[in-house]
Amino acid sequence: MKAENFYGIKAACMTFVLLSFLFNSLSATPVGMFCYRNSPDSIRDDTILVSDTMVAMSGKIRVTGCTTRYDTISYSPSVFFIIDNSSSMGGTDGSDSAGNRFILASKIIDTIMSMYPMAEVGLAVFSGGLYYNPASKPAVLQTVTTPTMGLDDTGAFIPLLTLKATYGTQTGYEILKEVLAVSNGALAYPSILENQQGCNICCGFDAAHQAFQTAIYSKDNQFIVFFSDGEANLPNGSSELFTSATNCPATFTIFFTSPDTIPSTIMKYTSNCRANCYSPTNPKSKALAYNNSMLDSLKLFFIQNVFTVISVCTVRPYSITVNGITNHFWSQSDSAFHFSSIFPLQHFVTPFNYDIVNSDNTNIKINFWVKTQQNVSLSPVTYDIRKWDRNIVFQNIAGETITACSGDLDSIQLKFDFAPGDARYNYTKVSIELFNTNTSVSDHENMLLAKGADNYFTGAIKCIIAPTAFPSNNVFEHADIDTFIAVFRNSETPKLPLDTLRITLPYQKESAIRLFDRKKQPSQNRQLIIGSYRINLNVPVEGPFTIRICDIKGAIVKLVTVKNPNLALPSALLPKKSGLYIITVATEQKRESKRVLIAR
Repeated sequence: MKAENFYGIKAACMTFVLLSFLFNSLSATPVGMFCYRNSPDSIRDDTILVSDTMVAMSGKIRVTGCTTRYDTISYSPSVFFIIDNSSSMGGTDGSDSAGNRFILASKIIDTIMSMYPMAEVGLAVFSGGLYYNPASKPAVLQTVTTPTMGLDDTGAFIPLLTLKATYGTQTGYEILKEVLAVSNGALAYPSILENQQGCNICCGFDAAHQAFQTAIYSKDNQFIVFFSDGEANLPNGSSELFTSATNCPATFTIFFTSPDTIPSTIMKYTSNCRANCYSPTNPKSKALAYNNSMLDSLKLFFIQNVFTVISVCTVRPYSITVNGITNHFWSQSDSAFHFSSIFPLQHFVTPFNYDIVNSDNTNIKINFWVKTQQNVSLSPVTYDIRKWDRNIVFQNIAGETITACSGDLDSIQLKFDFAPGDARYNYTKVSIELFNTNTSVSDHENMLLAKGADNYFTGAIKCIIAPTAFPSNNVFEHADIDTFIAVFRNSETPKLPLDTLRITLPYQKESAIRLFDRKKQPSQNRQLIIGSYRINLNVPVEGPFTIRICDIKGAIVKLVTVKNPNLALPSALLPKKSGLYIITVATEQKRESKRVLIAR
C-alpha cells in the first residue's frame, strides 16, 4: 500500500469503525386507515390528500346525502297481509273475480323487496277459516296456537318472513310469491278448506297477533294491510271481536265495495286502531273504498293512499360496489355500508369508484382519487383516523437488539412486533426478505417468522461468510464486509402495499484491530489503552504514532499523537455520542491498513 503523509508523518493507515450497540427498540412510524365522514358526492371527480402514514381506506363507507331524499329514510317494515277469500269476492259475480287482491299483494311484495330486502312480510288468507294447509310447508306455515277470536286452530298462515332470508330451499320472498300465485282468478296454492264459504275476519287477526309477537322491527314500523269486501259472519255470536283493534299495529284497509260504502264494523276497527296507542304510526290507519276492478288502477290507488305511509321514504341506499366489491347491507344507524375488509392504498395515487344503487333502482356513480403525501394533517371532523404500530429489529441469538455487528456470526434473529391500536389491526403472518448489498456475494432469503405468545413474531437464520451465495437455501451467505437489509411487506388479506418496513445492519468481520475491555489479558506492546478499553494491534508498535477519530462524514472529532504505545490515554479521547466513527492509526514503521467494525 502506498504510504501517505498524515499531518507531516509518513505512515501506513489502519482504519476501523467504532460503534455503540443500542439495546432499546427502534421506533417505527405508526400507520393507519381513514374513513371519509361526509357524503361521497362531495368528493366526486376530486383528489383527496391524506398523510403518507395512511395505508388503507376503512371498510366503513358512509353513504348519506347523495340525494336529499336520504334525510328521511325509515327502517325496514314488518308487514302482514290479511286477505278475504270468501265466496263473495271470487267467482264470476264476485267483487274481485280476477283475483287482483292477490296479484296486488304479490306486486307490493316485489316493491318492498326492491326497497327493503330485509323487511318482514307475513300473510293470512281467510274465508270461514284460514286458507292454507299446515302440512304443505310444515317448516314455514303456522296454525294459531291460541285462537281467542276466530276459533280456528286448523288452517294455517304465513308468519313474518324476512324476504331475503332462506327457509329451507326458498327465500321468504319466494315462498310468498308461490302461495300468492293466481290461476283463473283464484289462488293456485291448495287449501285445507273444502269450500270458501263464510267470512271469519277474526281468524285473520288472530294470525296477525301471533305473527307480530316475533316481529324484529319496532312497533312504529309494523303494519297490517287488510283486503275485504264484506262483514264478518263467523264465529257465530262473536264475529265482531276484531273491531276492538286490541294490540293491532297501524292498519290500512282496502274495501272492495260498490257503491263506495264501507261497513260500520270496518270503520269501528279503524277508529279503534287509530286510538289504541300501539305505536306512533297508528293514527295514520285508514279504511279506503275501492270500486274499480282493473289491477293497474288498484295498484296506483294503493301506492297513492297506503304505501307512502308504510314507507316513510321511498329511496334508500340498496347496494354499493367499491372497486368491484359489492355490499348489500346499509346500516341506518350510522348511514354506512360495512365491508368485511379494508381497501388498500397504492403507491402515490389510488383510484376509487363507487357504484351506488338505490332502493328505487336509481344509480349513482362517483369517481375520486386518494393521494398520499408527507406532512398532511387530516381533520377529525372530516376523517375518522384509526392507527396501529409495528416494528422490526435485528437481534443477536440472545434476543438483544443490535444495530451493527462484527466478528464471527453464526446466526441472526429478526423480531417483528406490533400494537393493534384503535384500528384493532392484527397480523396473522409475517415474512421478511433478507438480502445484502455486497454484490460479490449476493444472497436473498425469505424468512417466515413464528408467532410469539404476545403481539410479536421472531425468526432466526444461520449466517456464514462465503465466496458464493445460494439464494433461498435458508442460509444467509454474505461477504466479510457487508450490509444486511431486512424488508417487511404486508401479506395479510387484503395485502397493504404501503405497509412496509426496512432496516439495515452493517457488518464487518472482526480484524486484528479490536477494542477490548481493560480487564482482559494485555498482549505486551500490541495494545493501546483508551479509557477503559484497549486497542489490539496486529504487530508490535515501535515509535510514535498518530490517532485520528472522524465521524462518518469525515469531520475530525479527536486528534492525538502517542509517543509510548503503552501510554494509557484518557477516556475523554472517545466521542461522547454513540455511533459510527473512523479511527485511523498511522505509524512510520508499518504499512498496514484495515477498516474494521468495533463494538463498544
